[in-house]
Amino acid sequence: MKDFGLVVIGAHFGVWLKDKVEKYKDREILLVEPVPYNNKILKDNYSKQKNISICTNAVFSENKIKIFILLKKTLSIN
Repeated sequence: MKDFGLVVIGAHFGVWLKDKVEKYKDREILLVEPVPYNNKILKDNYSKQKNISICTNAVFSENKIKIFILLKKTLSIN
């Protein structure tokens, strides 16, 4: 197991993480984001940084598989 200097549960797409990521640039970082379109943006922005691991799982209080409901990436209001 890695010794993470920073763990972000619900990293979203990372726009608010830039200062934190810079602060922990010399440590291992774990970004947890289960929403596929947000996770893709995280990977696009941070996958070249070797100290950053991106996890696609959600965090829950029990070890079980649950249905995860998310909003569509784009919403159209008519």
